Amino acid sequence: MRTKLKSILFILILGFLLYPSFSQISEAEYKALYSLFKATSGRNWHNNANWDLTKPASAVNSNWYGLTVKDGHVIKIKLSKNNLIGFIPKEIENFKYLQALDLSNNELYGGLHKVIGNLKKLQILQLDSNQLSGSIPPEIGNLKSLEILNLSYNGFTCGIPSEIGNLSELEWLWLCNIPLGGTIPKEIGKLKNLKVLYLIDCNLTGRIPKEIGNLQNLERIWLCSNKLTGIIPREIGLISNLKEIEFSRNELSGNISHLTKLQNLVFLYIYENRFTFEDLEKSAPYIKTSKWDYNGFDYSKQKKIKSSKTYKDGKIVLDVVIPGKKNTYQWYKNEKLIEGETKTKYFINNSGNNAGSYVCKIKNSAAPKLVLETYEIRIK
Repeated sequence: MRTKLKSILFILILGFLLYPSFSQISEAEYKALYSLFKATSGRNWHNNANWDLTKPASAVNSNWYGLTVKDGHVIKIKLSKNNLIGFIPKEIENFKYLQALDLSNNELYGGLHKVIGNLKKLQILQLDSNQLSGSIPPEIGNLKSLEILNLSYNGFTCGIPSEIGNLSELEWLWLCNIPLGGTIPKEIGKLKNLKVLYLIDCNLTGRIPKEIGNLQNLERIWLCSNKLTGIIPREIGLISNLKEIEFSRNELSGNISHLTKLQNLVFLYIYENRFTFEDLEKSAPYIKTSKWDYNGFDYSKQKKIKSSKTYKDGKIVLDVVIPGKKNTYQWYKNEKLIEGETKTKYFINNSGNNAGSYVCKIKNSAAPKLVLETYEIRIK
């Protein structure tokens, strides 16, 4: 008798393991699956195995490609790189138990509906590499369980909504190659669990908010290829876990010595900004001794600087003044060095013989990898 009971129990356990999605999903979730399939040209997906919408809701299980069904609910939809062509239907709000939604690397267009904010159990939202447009709905701030958010490589505009600061569990935030515009909202400083912040090539303007210094778990911050101005806040120098700072291709300037205190920093990229030798001189001892001197600290190319052209006593006066105690200057005409012209001012006789293109190159021993160069001044 005991042996028979054990056999029955074994069969029941085995059946439970083999068919974990025994419970039927709701009609609302089934309707959402139907809408998703139709709205994204499901018949043309690369893989639509077992998506048979002629069958009832009871037929839906984890064998349907890209789905994970548990306890009668769809908890994961992963259809990345699957030739989804169309739009994200409003009915996705019916997935009340959804934990992961990955529709990245497809051809989805249109807007992201505000109903996305109703997916309260969502932990992963990846919609990157599509053609989505419009604004990022502020309702996205309702996703209090979200840990990963990636909306990169889309056409979203109208800035980053301040409500993004409500995502208290967020660890990874990717907003890259999006024409968002606007500024970085200070509310990002409320994301205390954030480890990775990528805001790359988003047409962002304004200053880097000092509130980012509140992100003590942050390990990587990439704000490159924007139009950010001003200084790098001193508060960023207090984020002890930081390993990567990528602020290249902006309009930043000012002192960076506070960043030299970051003991875990692997690299700091600030090239193609507006830093001067005065900014770098304050960090000169660290520049020369840093463990990431040649590989991890790249300041080597800054944007060109302005020089002036005036007239005095019948001569043309070219003048450039760059802050820095150890600066050396050298003037060039038509890309050839002009012997002896090593001062901030260069006087030229106003005659046809001196026609050409003039620039000045400035060096400083405190930052040996950097050569600042003026914009061309053409004299006819």
